[in-house]
Amino acid sequence: MSGARMRQTIASAEVDASPRETTVRTHHQCVGCGARRSLYRYRSFVRADANHTLCLRCYRGLRDSMRAFPRPDGVCFPVGCSKGVPVTTTEIAIDAIRSVTFGPETRFQNLTMTPIIRDDDSCPDYVTLDEALGKGWAEITEVNDGGQVSELKIVVKGTAPVLLLDGEELIGAKQNRVLNLTILAPAQRATVIPVSCVESGRWRRMSRSFSSSPRTQFAEGRAAKMRQVTASLSAAGHRASDQHDVWRRIADKSSRLNAMSDTSAMSALFEKVDTGLDEFVCAFTPLERQVGAVFYINDEPVGLELFDASDTWRKLSAKLIRSFAVDAIDRNRRRAATSGTPAPTVFVAAVASSAASAFAAAGEGDDVRFNGSEIAAAALVAHGRVIHLSAFPVGVR
Repeated sequence: MSGARMRQTIASAEVDASPRETTVRTHHQCVGCGARRSLYRYRSFVRADANHTLCLRCYRGLRDSMRAFPRPDGVCFPVGCSKGVPVTTTEIAIDAIRSVTFGPETRFQNLTMTPIIRDDDSCPDYVTLDEALGKGWAEITEVNDGGQVSELKIVVKGTAPVLLLDGEELIGAKQNRVLNLTILAPAQRATVIPVSCVESGRWRRMSRSFSSSPRTQFAEGRAAKMRQVTASLSAAGHRASDQHDVWRRIADKSSRLNAMSDTSAMSALFEKVDTGLDEFVCAFTPLERQVGAVFYINDEPVGLELFDASDTWRKLSAKLIRSFAVDAIDRNRRRAATSGTPAPTVFVAAVASSAASAFAAAGEGDDVRFNGSEIAAAALVAHGRVIHLSAFPVGVR
């Protein structure tokens, strides 16, 4: 069925407000992703055409968000709208950030966390990188024997996609790297992933493949890299960082924390303050239904993280907390007196009002990039929902 015919059929359907899930033993093609497998039929689409069926993955995406029906071209149809008004991936990302609710803030030393709570929690249909590498479901290597600083290759052997987090550090091979953006690597496929080097003094093989680490790139570095990747995507369609700026920021922070290493590795500055970082992690225990957080250092907003599921936050929060905690330790000596932590709604409103553009993702879904004068933000949208969204204020030091 053509895209135009699909839109016409769905638009004319009388959408039922009480969707039901019914097992179907046939093997129609999924209208969400095009796959052919055992399918679930969504009631409102069955009433439009009995052959309109969804695979379980697309059905869950629809059910969890209850906002949009995903199609391969990135245009979606609102579940509650019988007229079939298009909804873009950028609007899905903006809606996700506008609809957040907050829990009680927690403070440890000069770092404050305001949790983001979601009432309609979902079950992720992907695995984290730690899970995939630990169980042998995925392997990350250099792209070839010679290697390339800005790219690596992930081969997913398992049956579920693998979530790679923006800034997540990869250890081994010819030099340590960090992810340039969040990627959902497709199952049973090889994907080239854009990365940045965080160990400028080594270019020799230490292992065949990479292992994961318990951290992401420090938040200040992630913020700068996010703006660089957004500019690269907009100008040339690439997901490249300014590698020299990445190295400079590591060198500057390593100097301030007296954490120099023979290979200028970012990991050294985390190891220098490792005990202190664990105290931060213990202070910010994940809450029930928590899917993210807004972070403040010295009562200034420094970042926001949002996931689609509390299970994902529980698994990845420690890595992200360490990235903000390193900045908090670095800035502790420069603490300034303030009138208190500002409301998180102010920061959220700034993100939601920023200009946004969508690009085809390196893996599944679409990359949405926000490019405001005061905000750097990015989101991965797949299966009709935001999988991960990060945002940082520009110019905060």
